[in-house]
Amino acid sequence: MEPFSFASSEALDIPINIRIVSLEGQQTPIPFSTLINRPDLRHIGSNLSSHSDLYVTAQLWADSKP
Repeated sequence: MEPFSFASSEALDIPINIRIVSLEGQQTPIPFSTLINRPDLRHIGSNLSSHSDLYVTAQLWADSKP
C-alpha cells in the first residue's frame, strides 16, 4: 500500500467540488449531569448547536486509479 497524506481544501491548487448525497449516523448529546460534573465539556460545539461539525473523508480517482 502506498503512503497517504492529508490536505485541507484550501491547500489544493486546483478547483474541486464535492457533493455529499447523504449522511449516516447519530450523535447523542452529552447528559446534563455529565456537563455539571465536567465543566470543560460545556463548550464543545455539539452542546452549543443542534448541528455538530462534520468531518468528510474523500478519495479522489483519475484514470481508474486512486
